[in-house]
Amino acid sequence: MIFQLVLLISLISLISIPVNAVFAGEAFVKDWYTQQVGSLNPQNIHFNQLDSSINLLTESGVFTRIDSNGEIDWRLKFDHLNISSPQFIKTIKDKNQQLLVALNYNDQFSNLQIFNPTLGFLIDDSVATFDQRITFLETFDDSILVILFNGDVVILNFEGEIKSKFNLVYLKSNDNVQASVLNNHNIIITYEKDSKINYVFYKDNTEEINPFSFHELQIPFDSIKEFVGTKIIYEENDDYYAININKLTGDESKPWKFPKFDKFIPIESSNLLAFEKNHNIEIYSLEDGFIKKFEIINVHKYQLLFNKENDLFTLITEFHIRLIDSDSGLELISYFIGSGPLQFDSISSISSISNIETNQINTILHFKNETYKALKNDEELWTQDWSLSNILSYTIVNIEEELTFTKDEIFYEEGLNILDAYVFRVKEHLNELYEAYDGFWEFLTKYFEGDYQYENSNDKVFGFIKYLIVGTKSGQVSALNISNGDKVWSFNTDLINEILEIENINNQKVKVYTKSGNVFVLDSLTGELKNNQRIASPLNKVIKLDDSSQQHLLELESGFDVILSENQTIYNENIFFTKHNEKSIQGYRIYGKSSFKTWEFKVNSDDTIVGISQRDPDQKVSNIGYVLGNKDVLYKYLYPNVAAFGVYDSKSSILYVHIIDIITGELLYSTHHDEVVSKDSFNIVFGEHWVVYSYYSKFPVPEQKIVVLDLFESLTPNERISKEIEISSFENKILPKVSSKSFIIPFKINSIGLSNTRFGVTTKSIILFLNNQLAVIPKFILNSRRVEGRDLDAIEKSEPMLLPYDPIITIDDSEHVISHERELLGIEEIISVPTNIESNSIVCAFGLDIFCTRITPSNEFDRLSSGFDKGKLIISILVLIVLNYILKPIISSRELKNQWIVES
Repeated sequence: MIFQLVLLISLISLISIPVNAVFAGEAFVKDWYTQQVGSLNPQNIHFNQLDSSINLLTESGVFTRIDSNGEIDWRLKFDHLNISSPQFIKTIKDKNQQLLVALNYNDQFSNLQIFNPTLGFLIDDSVATFDQRITFLETFDDSILVILFNGDVVILNFEGEIKSKFNLVYLKSNDNVQASVLNNHNIIITYEKDSKINYVFYKDNTEEINPFSFHELQIPFDSIKEFVGTKIIYEENDDYYAININKLTGDESKPWKFPKFDKFIPIESSNLLAFEKNHNIEIYSLEDGFIKKFEIINVHKYQLLFNKENDLFTLITEFHIRLIDSDSGLELISYFIGSGPLQFDSISSISSISNIETNQINTILHFKNETYKALKNDEELWTQDWSLSNILSYTIVNIEEELTFTKDEIFYEEGLNILDAYVFRVKEHLNELYEAYDGFWEFLTKYFEGDYQYENSNDKVFGFIKYLIVGTKSGQVSALNISNGDKVWSFNTDLINEILEIENINNQKVKVYTKSGNVFVLDSLTGELKNNQRIASPLNKVIKLDDSSQQHLLELESGFDVILSENQTIYNENIFFTKHNEKSIQGYRIYGKSSFKTWEFKVNSDDTIVGISQRDPDQKVSNIGYVLGNKDVLYKYLYPNVAAFGVYDSKSSILYVHIIDIITGELLYSTHHDEVVSKDSFNIVFGEHWVVYSYYSKFPVPEQKIVVLDLFESLTPNERISKEIEISSFENKILPKVSSKSFIIPFKINSIGLSNTRFGVTTKSIILFLNNQLAVIPKFILNSRRVEGRDLDAIEKSEPMLLPYDPIITIDDSEHVISHERELLGIEEIISVPTNIESNSIVCAFGLDIFCTRITPSNEFDRLSSGFDKGKLIISILVLIVLNYILKPIISSRELKNQWIVES
């Protein structure tokens, strides 16, 4: 009886043990995203001391407001900005602190706009527009000073009315332009001519016929250390000199030679100079000659800033923030900041503003790892990590569930005799029991201390736990948990805009290749630096040639170099690859350590290659044909060595789309589209046997178009041309038969991606980044075989997912938009990562922001629904066990009685 009771309890325990099953709506149900603003430009920070908020115009073209808690109130992303040109944000004092934003665009035009700094509303969308980019901008009183790239100098008011305009011919094609608006509204403009310092003095409100005077200084232009107001500081033969320009006549003074000092300190003051000598800061005045005013003693690590609004110095040291009077040197305010010293070696820049009336100092600390700290006096308002913007490279690391027995252990056990194998297995199970015992007490400890967080081990079993490892422009390499966005680890290469490629090595290590030739080898789980070596310099690109050989091709400025695998084995096999730029595509062959160019596709001077996508040779193909309604088959064109690309003719506004053999360089298919607006509107992706691309066209009306090219071996059903054996790319070439359809989508397409699943059985989907939203369109919507101009007949209706042709694709928020209410900015890359569940794929989109979620293009066909009643199932099993326990003795007794019955 006792034995049976123990057996019953054991059976109940067994059915209560969790199994490897997951319910629809339970696994990876939450998506996540990180809002980023990009790297801060210290020149484009606007402080609002009333509420301790700030407005920023970042280097990523994001105009935003950050509140006193570090939260983003609103963001605007300006696209197609010229990243090599400056952007400007200035305060309009007489208009309720409204902000003037000046933007330079790729098409060499620029404009001025006015915004409300609190709400982000656009007050004036075009104060002025110029057909040249702006090289300098300043505001004064009710006017704006604009200097353009072609030498035009424009003075206008905030309504866009031009007050004065003139051209300085010497400024043409010259970026080294600075200007200073004096308090009498006269203007000094410095520029470079023949490698010398030159300046123009402009007299305002003068009756002179020529209000300009040109001056040339026999001083090298690159020797300028500071130009503010009327002072020019320059270095010559390790000595420093100051020249002061008369604000009435524009004449320059004789150079004043500075006394010897240890360090020159640039400050934004027109009449003060600052030096460091013997760990003291000395302040000099240029108003009445070269006169020492005061000194600040015993400073070591510091940042000295000057506020032009109130003529006060802000001195930030390791432990204090001080406000100092610029006339007397008296310390007006001093705040103690933090218990530990401020690490100046890790700081990129410091911005600060002060108000003596309220005794308030607001400071922004910009650290080299792209984290930011805001201080109000001695109070830390917020700290933000914006290091994940501007991603240069990425890889995915799979975090698999540790199996009970690894392959090596299984092979080891199979090699043992029966007794040793039994002992080995018993030891393994005892170890598992010991670990379970330790885990139980660890769980209790964490649970009662409030530190326990539930972790679903099935997430690892089903492939939901992965690391997205990204390398950013700031030099940071970070690992993000792809299921919740948590930063697992971070590594700083200390190399700005250097990361070329991040490679995953067997989910154990990651290699980070940089332009300078350094290769960092990191542990993929912890970020620990395993190795740092220099392989070549400078690098332009790193191409992984073959997974099996682990060979890599380095593109150097002088040519190519092949680095071998870790065992230094030379693989004497042909490996083919392509490289491209805006003007050509080249094909190469690698044999051993030698490279050979095999073909090249060039475009004309007016043409630009605007996008290219290659078919993934490792893409999973579930079937080789497309089954029609009458059971006939159209065989797919599955030739792996193929790519599609676009060429934009800027002269005729024609877009050409080509499909090319990347082994031989042979064009397999070409088409074109007229009246395309710009090259920036083109996006393309190559799928299983099809190509999808988008562009914005003016013909017949302005609209966003998306085109699908389905590639078949033949458009005749049941006609298969390819053979079931491998053939050479150089012989027996099969050209694809192409079926195409064009659609209209009512949103601008900024990026395009493709869903990917483990076995390729799930319906493919196209992932689009539209108007700050991420949307998914099933591939059967973009089907070139959709019937046009009539209803489907009986056979066509039985063809899976065949629809009548409708040229307009509607986007339903609940059905297609996967980013939901989130506003995504700056998405440039869309990837899809398969999980161990075929129906599920993890989609990540990044560029400026990072967003990850899961999609189920064919619904959850391989998962239990969330409405599955687990309780009833367990109760049913328990009832069966109890019935078995009750009925088994009755049946046994009946069988025994039957054996004693004597038949007469």
